[in-house]
Amino acid sequence: MFSKNIIGTAMGLVLGLGYTGNGFSLSFLGSFLLPTLTKSVGEHIAWQVCLAITGAVGIFAALFALFLADDTPQTKYYTRRVNQSEDGSKAKGSSIIQASKHRGTWILAFQYAMSSGTNSALLNIGTLYFVTQAGATSEASSAITSAVGWLGVTCFLGGLFSDCANKKMGRLRGRYLVQLGHLVMEGILLIIFPFVKNLGASAFLFITASMMATWAVGSTSALVPYVDKECTGSVAGIVGFFGGAGGILMISLSEYVSYMLTCVICGSLVLLSAFLALLLRLDDEDTSNNNVITETDDQNNAQQNHTKEEDV
Repeated sequence: MFSKNIIGTAMGLVLGLGYTGNGFSLSFLGSFLLPTLTKSVGEHIAWQVCLAITGAVGIFAALFALFLADDTPQTKYYTRRVNQSEDGSKAKGSSIIQASKHRGTWILAFQYAMSSGTNSALLNIGTLYFVTQAGATSEASSAITSAVGWLGVTCFLGGLFSDCANKKMGRLRGRYLVQLGHLVMEGILLIIFPFVKNLGASAFLFITASMMATWAVGSTSALVPYVDKECTGSVAGIVGFFGGAGGILMISLSEYVSYMLTCVICGSLVLLSAFLALLLRLDDEDTSNNNVITETDDQNNAQQNHTKEEDV
């Protein structure tokens, strides 16, 4: 869809705008709409109304994408007859199998779980942590956590740094180092964060750790297209599927052990995922001349397929 030399920035921007929804939800629904409705209709009904609004917005976004968005910047491939194969279901299955055979797929899935998933967990447990452990008020705690959500838009910076490093160093060395750096910083900050008792300092570490996780999401997305160009979609699907695993782990741990031990365990796993970047061996072919799919290319491909059909 996009040239590999800008894929990090492009995907980081898309993901970052998505993460900004967390900040909006916490600020508008959690800090404004929910308290207002609670005073008038009660807490039980207020939660139901907020969830209904969230669901309605999600359905609207899905319909908007279905009817108005394109599969690529140039065309809707699902409507193209030339892209329909007779053994489509078999091709899909083999694509997933092919993607799962790559070591890089599972390393990136683990790293994505330790970045995207962990960041989601921080958004969920952050408010309660600052109230119960740091002595913050509910308003201050919500403000800190919502700031993390809004900073999700900086996800594109992780992809941008990866693109710039790759352009300067070449052969994916820059992308590996950026990925390593983001995850190492995230892991260290997560381990240090619960030991700091000062509210201002702990809030700073919390926000910075979350920002590093967000940037790691962007740099991970920049590496996905290099695993296997023939099944990039399946690779992205596997990596994205495990994105919530890190969040589930962190939230589950916080239910049974202390926040301090939870952060130490998760921070250690993040550091482990960081050094797995040294084991990545991805396709480092030169992509400097790869451009976004053009309409002319589409027309040429369609003509070639039409000619083949006539020959048959």
